[in-house]
Amino acid sequence: VCGFSSNFFYNHGNGGLTVSGGEPLTHGEFLVSLLKEAKKRRINTAIETCGCADYNTLFEAAKYLDTIRDLERIGDHCTNIAEFYKERYDNNEILSEMGTLALNDMYNKIVVMLNNALSSYNTGSIKDAKEVMVLEDEIDFLEEKYRKEHILRLYDGTCKVSIADNFADILSNLERIGDHCTNIAQKTIKGKHYFDEK
Repeated sequence: VCGFSSNFFYNHGNGGLTVSGGEPLTHGEFLVSLLKEAKKRRINTAIETCGCADYNTLFEAAKYLDTIRDLERIGDHCTNIAEFYKERYDNNEILSEMGTLALNDMYNKIVVMLNNALSSYNTGSIKDAKEVMVLEDEIDFLEEKYRKEHILRLYDGTCKVSIADNFADILSNLERIGDHCTNIAQKTIKGKHYFDEK
């Protein structure tokens, strides 16, 4: 693909490839080939689209789009969390008061991260992206802290080991949502810095 002959731009600028249009999905086969080649060369990818295309074209293109993969993984982690809570409900298992407070704290911070990540993606706001980055460190710290506190509650009998003892799994999935929010925010920051420095 001739557009990749200038590797200096892609390798030194933290930039990437954004395909826009018209509607890039109307040229599905070419678009997928272009995105695939970009990913082989480790180039960040994005498209501007209204999403009007057949499912197969959307599915194939999405495999090579960075932010779409992060959003898809966030959806997967949300599904995991819902399944963990359903398992607790089905087994009539309730969280301890401290466990509930810990998960609510993590959840509330993740909601703020997700909102800021989506805002940074939609508007290019560096401020929102940086707020995500600040929360990332806090989320990592809290995930480890709350995991240790849970182990202590198991040890002292405050909560019991049960069929649905998936507190750590819920924590882990929340933390991973934070990681994907950070990926989205980093793409905003990297792209903005490259063009602002010129």
